[in-house]
Amino acid sequence: EVEIRDRDLDAIKESCASAENENSSLRSQIHSDRRKIARFKDQNFAAEQQLQSLRFEQESLEMKMASMVEEDQSLQQTVARLEKNEEYLKRELHTIQSSSILLRQELELRSCSLETAESQLKTLEVVDTNRLSELGTK
Repeated sequence: EVEIRDRDLDAIKESCASAENENSSLRSQIHSDRRKIARFKDQNFAAEQQLQSLRFEQESLEMKMASMVEEDQSLQQTVARLEKNEEYLKRELHTIQSSSILLRQELELRSCSLETAESQLKTLEVVDTNRLSELGTK
């Protein structure tokens, strides 16, 4: 009976040693798991901060995009106005060129009329001189 007790006692000791080893292993695993959890929490926190930063950047980019769209629309309106102004200025230039041609033609006509008038004046002067000479001789 003592022998059975010794064997039972040895088995209990062996079972306790095994349980202590398992307990120590489990404590070590728990400690390792807690470190992993802490690392995951840190990584999760960093990821949340990065996500928030990316969301802020996205909002900023969306606002810039909206601003660029407005600027593009404004530029398109400006281009349309400039194109209309260009067409108006082309018509005005054509009108001015046509007027210039007409004015040149009128100037040429007046120049011819002036030359004709000068010629007629000289003729009249000659006639007057001749008449005066005739009157002076009578």
